[in-house]
Amino acid sequence: MKLASSLEEGVETCGFFGGIQYADLGPQEVIQPLFRIQGFGMSRVTRLPDGRYENLHREVVFYLDLKEDRILEEWKNPFTGETVETFPTHNDPVNSYYSTSFKQRFGNPETGFETVEFPFILPWDVFGDRAVVSFAVNTRWPSPLPPKDWPREHFGEYYRTSEYFQIHASLANLNNPAMLKVPYTGAWQKVAPWHAWMAMAGTPGGIFGVSNVFSLDGVEQLPPHILAYAEKNFPKFLSAPTEWAEPNMATWETYAKERTPLAAK
Repeated sequence: MKLASSLEEGVETCGFFGGIQYADLGPQEVIQPLFRIQGFGMSRVTRLPDGRYENLHREVVFYLDLKEDRILEEWKNPFTGETVETFPTHNDPVNSYYSTSFKQRFGNPETGFETVEFPFILPWDVFGDRAVVSFAVNTRWPSPLPPKDWPREHFGEYYRTSEYFQIHASLANLNNPAMLKVPYTGAWQKVAPWHAWMAMAGTPGGIFGVSNVFSLDGVEQLPPHILAYAEKNFPKFLSAPTEWAEPNMATWETYAKERTPLAAK
């Protein structure tokens, strides 16, 4: 929990990530870079009477030019030739309980709810003072963007995603009871369907993302262009939630809630 947020009651913490998302068109095709991503998440942890930890979290992801720190509001899809409007990921909430069993709940009344649960026993590797922990989340459930309703945005009948995390920290810091929050660096990989806003209309393949992650002392440490864009467009995401809410929102559920199907090409 000293890595996920802070053991100090009610204190909010910030984590930043940045990397590249690639197009995977199939096993015989060269993987191609599409755009960079940069974003951050805000967390607030509370220890519950039963010993579990409640993590209140929301997150935002922006899409950037491959070569410049320029947040894209439009993007030319190299596979369709169409210029499309981007849709920054802004998931709220993404709440969870941490204990020996990790649990999150996703979904909506139309497609049904899905609870993701797995034993939360982490595989630590320690080399001197370097402590590294990895974990993975692999899920699949019915898509909130069914092809019949979203003919241009859909990516198939199912919403399948996999995320892989690596977190690096100091063993001395982790074992220091005086440190309630431990700085970290790490990596995040993601395998997912095409973004709905790419308008790939069920084209086989999907996204492969590789990102670095960093703990921050606060939002003031965010890159200036990210902080300024969030202040203007997503100010709520600069602070963590203050109370539990569910179900959690994933990228495509947020899209289905806020957008309407694209007109026929």
